[in-house]
Amino acid sequence: MNTDDTLIGRLVSGKYKILSHIGSGAMGAVYLAENTSIHKKVALKVLHSDLKLNDELLQRFRQEGIAAGRFSHPNAIQIFDFDRDEDILYLAMEYIEGLSLKKLIETRGAQPVRKAVHIVRQVLSALDEAHRQGIIHRDLKPENIMVIDPDSELPRIKILDFGISKLADLGGEQALRTQTGRIMGTPYYMAPEQFTGDGTDHRSDIFAAGLVLFELLAGRRPFQGDTVSEILFKHAVEATPPVSTVNPHQKLPAGLDAIVARASQKRPDDRYQTAREMIQDLENIDFLKPARPSARPAARTVPGQEAASSRRPALIIGGLAVAALVVVAALVVPRFLGGGGGDDGPLRVSAKSPDRLTDIERTYVGHLGVVRERLAVGKLQEAIDAANLALRLPCKDAEALLLRGRAYLRKGDVDTARLDFEEALQLDPEDAEVATALGWAFLERGDREPALARFRQAAEQSPDLGEAHAGIGVVLLARGEKEQARQELDRAIQLDPGLAIAHVHLGRILLDEGKLESAADAFLQAKRNDATLTDAYTGAAEVYFRQGNDELAEQHYREAMRLRPDLVEARRTLCALLISRDRIADATTLVADARRLHPNDARTLVLEGALLLEEGEPEQAAASLAQAIKSGATDAETLTLLGVARQSAGDYLAALDSYRRAVLLATTDDPRIYLDMGTCLFRLQRYPEARDALEKLLMLSPKTARGHYLLGILYMDYLAEEEAATRAINHLTEYRRLGGTDARVTTWIEGLNG
Repeated sequence: MNTDDTLIGRLVSGKYKILSHIGSGAMGAVYLAENTSIHKKVALKVLHSDLKLNDELLQRFRQEGIAAGRFSHPNAIQIFDFDRDEDILYLAMEYIEGLSLKKLIETRGAQPVRKAVHIVRQVLSALDEAHRQGIIHRDLKPENIMVIDPDSELPRIKILDFGISKLADLGGEQALRTQTGRIMGTPYYMAPEQFTGDGTDHRSDIFAAGLVLFELLAGRRPFQGDTVSEILFKHAVEATPPVSTVNPHQKLPAGLDAIVARASQKRPDDRYQTAREMIQDLENIDFLKPARPSARPAARTVPGQEAASSRRPALIIGGLAVAALVVVAALVVPRFLGGGGGDDGPLRVSAKSPDRLTDIERTYVGHLGVVRERLAVGKLQEAIDAANLALRLPCKDAEALLLRGRAYLRKGDVDTARLDFEEALQLDPEDAEVATALGWAFLERGDREPALARFRQAAEQSPDLGEAHAGIGVVLLARGEKEQARQELDRAIQLDPGLAIAHVHLGRILLDEGKLESAADAFLQAKRNDATLTDAYTGAAEVYFRQGNDELAEQHYREAMRLRPDLVEARRTLCALLISRDRIADATTLVADARRLHPNDARTLVLEGALLLEEGEPEQAAASLAQAIKSGATDAETLTLLGVARQSAGDYLAALDSYRRAVLLATTDDPRIYLDMGTCLFRLQRYPEARDALEKLLMLSPKTARGHYLLGILYMDYLAEEEAATRAINHLTEYRRLGGTDARVTTWIEGLNG
């Protein structure tokens, strides 16, 4: 398809500089561009000039969730902007580097079952969110699915062109009337109702997802023909053939053919009625029955080298990065300035008319003003000092204790804060603000029910106290009662729009729902309301991390750490982010700081071990990982990484012990453990055991080139078994077929055949 090369170098709408052409499709050409205001790469889709959208339809599309950025999902390309600039109509989208699913299948053929199912589950997850918002894709196909890390066993994907489909949804023929009469959709993946005119709904996307799953498993489309008409005819009258008949080499687990068949039924009523239904069936697959699973691992070693020595610490880092970003709402300490108390308790000194204050009372109120000002800028010790001055005066009341308790709570000194709040409550049992503050203290200690009792007590005493409703919402959220929590948080914001903590936890709900733009708005509003609230920064950082904006994520994590140097969770998460960007020196500095603050934190010790292994210090890495296990990191991945460190240091017996313990703790069989264990046993000259471990590896992951290479050598030189030579030839031939580059293999095979 021709492209307009004159657009290269053009500054669109004064902010997007077009750098180069990426590709073209039925609806437009895609260019790599740069947002010059923030120096960020974007993908700019310039729609073909024959698309006729009037200004009314253009505005309607802008107001839709996907054009406004309100529709967001980790597996869907984010649309940042949609506008017209003179003669062109464009969408500015998230720029992703990767491989299209079409190209992946064309170059590598049918994919392993686990990998195929994992990809389609992500597709369905994005569709599920879109369908719940009334958005139908209508043109789902492998070309519109980007695989970000195609060599991974379980790669991440992003779906393209939700925005284009929404244009069709809005205006129908009026919106997308073209000079060429384009079909909205691709015939190979269109549901029958899309080209018969019987009406399209979300079940058309489910049909396409079923065909994508078929193609991933079979390596080709289910319906083929010489012309589009022939393909459309087959779509209309022929049932989707079973994958097992098209690709008999693909060993399918029980039930997977049936899932593909149901998703691709001709009548929409006979298909899965929701994407969530299909996800549930895929999640219930038992990959071990009746055949072995066939997950495809990433290539982790260079042939001829030790597997352990070339292992990057991504095994731990990937899981850790996720774990570090998951924050339990009930354990997040609210760091904010409270609102006013109830009206029924004793009159506070600060509430008196200024002309009725005594000199001592004026001094007292002055000290309280200093406390509030110091709290507002995060100078907690100065706030405590000013509160102490106020509490030495004879006119002291519950307010000074309340403010000092808030300062202690923000410092992390929960017990001292609780004592201040309890003493304040003794002075004024009817003070709803104090009861609320005591609820936060209980919540920080993990005592949800006492916290909820205090929050509800405060809400009864002062129904208009937004902070009390925010507290109720936080506890309900921790208990999994999300809708009730949302209602309480919404009410808290209505009562007090400046209540930062309510915006933070509403952001947490939106983040959990995958509504990243709305979550970002909530966290940023919290930051505007209280610039010292670390939870606002860490929440915004998580949004940016999920959106792939590493720079902004790092900026917000660092700001959170500036506000609270002891925030080890943010340090760990930022460290994992830096490692993923190969900024090893910066990550090492962060881990060292975290170790000084929390010497025995297990997850920090795991990170330290991973970094030391990356830097070529296996002995020190093993020491850190062993200490992590003593501190509680007794999971299979940490034990495997310890085995890698010990093996790299030459301590093969200790490494073997770590691998065996990892196998016992692993919830599912991990082929990587068996590869490292087999290599270790090989070095220990325990050849039959090495063979068993490597054969287990290939049962789980038959396309692991390194496994075939080692087994070929074992059968060739070390195992005097029946048909050993034939087995050696088979494994070495498969190693070469899978891309192995050890030139000696050809000579070995010739010698065995001779």
